[in-house]
Amino acid sequence: MRAFVRNGLDALARASRAISSQRTEASSRSLHLASLSTTGNAAIGIVKVLLGLLALSAFACVNGLYTIAAVTFFEIGSNIYGLAATKGGDDLPLHVIRAIGLATSLVSLVLTQTALLSIGGTGSHDLSSSGLLGLLVGSAAAAIAIFEIVKCRQTAHDLGTHVLG
Repeated sequence: MRAFVRNGLDALARASRAISSQRTEASSRSLHLASLSTTGNAAIGIVKVLLGLLALSAFACVNGLYTIAAVTFFEIGSNIYGLAATKGGDDLPLHVIRAIGLATSLVSLVLTQTALLSIGGTGSHDLSSSGLLGLLVGSAAAAIAIFEIVKCRQTAHDLGTHVLG
């Protein structure tokens, strides 16, 4: 177990050094803070849900889900701001990472809504609302992916290189 933890920490340190060496100081700091914030907040929400389950407390479980929902909304806002901030810059990988983060946050929103409706409701909830939101968010995530692929291809074409086939 100790070797597993040490290997994981070593991998994180190597990734952190790679990010720091390949990015500007502001981009590096932004990536580090975003990953720490998201990981820490998600861990808090998961621990709250687990403690609620262990204590057989529905209130603690729902509280944990609300924490996860708050993290989801924070991620959406943070990623929209990050996309706007990196739009005019020349750091394409950072922009793509922000776009992937936004798509992931949108999917997390649907999962959180479904979990809250199934636990917090007094009866069975109408699945069509979750299905409709899932369809809209899935379409938005696909549109983001297509836009980023086109943008990467255009940038590669402008630079005279080939990407994605």
